[in-house]
Amino acid sequence: MTREKDAKLAPMERMLKPAELCAEDEQAYSPDGVDLTLIRWMLSLTPTERLDVHDDFVDFVMEARARNPQI
Repeated sequence: MTREKDAKLAPMERMLKPAELCAEDEQAYSPDGVDLTLIRWMLSLTPTERLDVHDDFVDFVMEARARNPQI
């Protein structure tokens, strides 16, 4: 894997550890059912990392659409 790819995976690796973002006295979900760990995770990223996550998601959606033209 290239260094560029490794750098792009760093925010994703943080996403895989949501328990670390939720202290014992913090709730993981709001009363409305919103996953607060995802909000905390996104806020823990730099703006550049947030854009990288967004770009990766857009790339995933575009690839899925290309592979499934009926969607």
